[in-house]
Amino acid sequence: MAMTTLGKLVDARPELEPAVVLLRALIGGVAEVTVSLADGVPSADAARLRLDAGIPALEGEPMLDSVGLLG
Repeated sequence: MAMTTLGKLVDARPELEPAVVLLRALIGGVAEVTVSLADGVPSADAARLRLDAGIPALEGEPMLDSVGLLG
């Protein structure tokens, strides 16, 4: 979907094509990145389920900083 939207953007604003080429490369690269979450951090699926149930995604979850749990 993002790629289609970017194509429409270039159709409407051809001068933005260099930026769109960069965005397409970034989107492709991000799709290949493997994400590893620290123990205890809820996954995106868990957050989505909470949001669908009307619960804030991170309610009651411990907060992490760059070295571990805050608190």
